[in-house]
Amino acid sequence: MRLLRLLRTALFLALFPAMAPAQQVPEDTPLKLRNNATGYYLWVFGDRASAGAETVQWSDRTKPGAAWRFIRQRDGNYLVRSFDSRFYLAVSGGSTRAGGKIVLWTNRGQTDLRWRVASVFNNCIRLINANSNLYMAVSGASTFRGANILQWSDQRRPDTVWCWES
Repeated sequence: MRLLRLLRTALFLALFPAMAPAQQVPEDTPLKLRNNATGYYLWVFGDRASAGAETVQWSDRTKPGAAWRFIRQRDGNYLVRSFDSRFYLAVSGGSTRAGGKIVLWTNRGQTDLRWRVASVFNNCIRLINANSNLYMAVSGASTFRGANILQWSDQRRPDTVWCWES
C-alpha cells in the first residue's frame, strides 16, 4: 500500500511539478496530517505537549498530540497549533537551514511559526516555512515509525506531501 502511494505521488510530481495555488485548509477543527509517502501521521513525540517537543511520524492517529488546528493569518500564512496544547509547529531555533527539526513552540510572533500552504491534490498540501522557505518533510524520507520531522529544500520529494483528515 505504501509503495503504491509513493509511486502515485512520485508520478504526479513528475507530471505536474508546478504547485497549484494555495487551498483553504479547514480551520477550527482538529485535523490529522498524514504523510502521503509513508502513511504515518504527524505526532508530538511521547505526547509531550511542551515547548521544544519534537515531532515525528507515527502510525496511531488517535493518540494525543496527533491533532492539529490551522489558524489563517492576515498575510495568508497559517499557524499550526497542536490541538492538545497551546504550542505551535515551529523550526527549532528559527533555523533557515535544511535539516532543521520541526518542534512545538510558544507563539511570540516569530516567523518560523508561520507556514504557507501549497496545494498538491485533493486534501493534500505542502507546508512551507515562511521564515526559511523550506518544506516540512520526514527525515531522510524514512518509512520508519518514529522518524523525525524536519524542513527540507526539495519540493519534489514525496515525503513533503501531507494530507489532512478529520
